[in-house]
Amino acid sequence: YDMQPLKVNAYDAATNSFFGAEFICDDSGSHLRRISDQMLDTNQYISPGWIDMHTHCYDGMGLFGARADDFGWRKGVCMVVDTGTVGDYTLDNFKRYMLPTIETKVKLFINISPIGCLFQGETNILKALDARRTVKTIEENRDLIAGIKVRMAGSIMGPENLQPLAMADFASRRTGVPVMLHVGEAPPTCS
Repeated sequence: YDMQPLKVNAYDAATNSFFGAEFICDDSGSHLRRISDQMLDTNQYISPGWIDMHTHCYDGMGLFGARADDFGWRKGVCMVVDTGTVGDYTLDNFKRYMLPTIETKVKLFINISPIGCLFQGETNILKALDARRTVKTIEENRDLIAGIKVRMAGSIMGPENLQPLAMADFASRRTGVPVMLHVGEAPPTCS
C-alpha cells in the first residue's frame, strides 16, 4: 500500500527545532525522510508522543473528572497523568470501570486523601487519611501509580494544616515515588 509522501515539519528534540520532511508509508512501513533543514510551508507537524502531566481523567467523578481520550490520543497526547482525582478508596472502581474505556495510556498521582478529589477540601477528613494504606496501595499498583498528589491551599485546607503534606512525604519516602504539591492561594502556615 503505497501512499504519496506527506510533507511535514518534523520536530527534532535534540535541537528543539523543526525541519522539513516527507512522511512516507509503503510496504516497508512508515518513516520520515529529511528534505530540508528549514521548516516547510505546511500546517502538518509530526513529533514524538506528548505527555500531559496534569489531568483529571476520572470521568464523572468529583470536581474535575473528564474523558481522558478527549485530551489524550485525540489531541496527539500519548499519555495522561491523572493528578489526584483518584484516592485509595476510589482506585478499584477507577481500574474496573474507567481504565477499560480509556485508549490513552494513563498513570496516576494518587491523592493522599483516600476519596481522591471528589469535593473541595478532600483532606479535611484527617481521620480518614492513612499514609501506610497509601504506601500499600502504591506497592500493589506500581504499574499504574507514578506518584502522590496533595492539595494545599487556603480554600482547600482546614485545621489539619500541613499534616496531609507530611503524610504524603512519609508515603513518598517509603515507596520512592515523587509528590506533586498543589499550592493555591494563601497556603497554610507552619504554626
